Amino acid sequence: MPLGDHSSSSLGRRVARAAATGGGHTYRGQRPVAWYSLLVLICVLGLASIGYSKYELVHHVSVPPTKSDHWTAALAVDVCGTMAPALPASTNTKTVGINTPGSGVIDIAPLNSSETGANATLGYFVKHYSGTGLVMNGSELSVPGSSKVWRNGDRCGSASSKSSSSTKAGSSKFAGKPGEIMFEVWSNYLDKTGTVTVGDPATLRFTNGELITVAFLPAGSAIPKPPQSTITAMLSGAASTTSPSTTTPSTTTPSTTTPSTTTPSTTTPSTTTPSTTTPSTTTPSTTT
Repeated sequence: MPLGDHSSSSLGRRVARAAATGGGHTYRGQRPVAWYSLLVLICVLGLASIGYSKYELVHHVSVPPTKSDHWTAALAVDVCGTMAPALPASTNTKTVGINTPGSGVIDIAPLNSSETGANATLGYFVKHYSGTGLVMNGSELSVPGSSKVWRNGDRCGSASSKSSSSTKAGSSKFAGKPGEIMFEVWSNYLDKTGTVTVGDPATLRFTNGELITVAFLPAGSAIPKPPQSTITAMLSGAASTTSPSTTTPSTTTPSTTTPSTTTPSTTTPSTTTPSTTTPSTTTPSTTT
């Protein structure tokens, strides 16, 4: 047999043996552990996602305020050290749940999902306020009744003479000083120290019972709380929305008629004592 044929035959037999044994003991002993592990992980995560989604559907957690909440807050505007008048009452309370009844009070009673949770902001109130002339953002501030729009960098006392006196000149101590828009929030009327933020007040999320003063003041100026009249109105409004009216039902006490007891009259029979007639005894006269 030629040498080439012998080599080819030997090589062919080795290849056939390798094919018959599936690549040998070493190859057959290996398992795709990583692949199986990945498959199991995908199944577990899928089942967990389905379970969580079902739980969220059944136990949905709403972020307040919800459509069943009715919050109140106090809002004031300070321009160069002078408080602006309270905003006039909203006229669209039937369609907008975040509105003002006047006196500086903000009612937060969402009517739909666009007013609930993170959507209940001062910016939402300003955007849907039914009055005219209200502007509150990071660069401009204006209130109804004033023709002046205050912008960052304007100097106090530079308002138009046509503006209302409440926002025209402001406090004399700030006259000529440049101002900027800022706001301070107190968590409740008892809070003595508020949180000051320089920037856009529209991003402020409402919380129940908080006090808010939006101001145009020189940098570093102290921001006052809303007026006491506004705080009182807020507390009165909160009391009327949280304390249910308790009507004590009138209790009618049935009239108790005491039956009249007729005591039968007892007639005592008259006892007639028979008259005893003593017979007269006649003594015969004795004649001597």
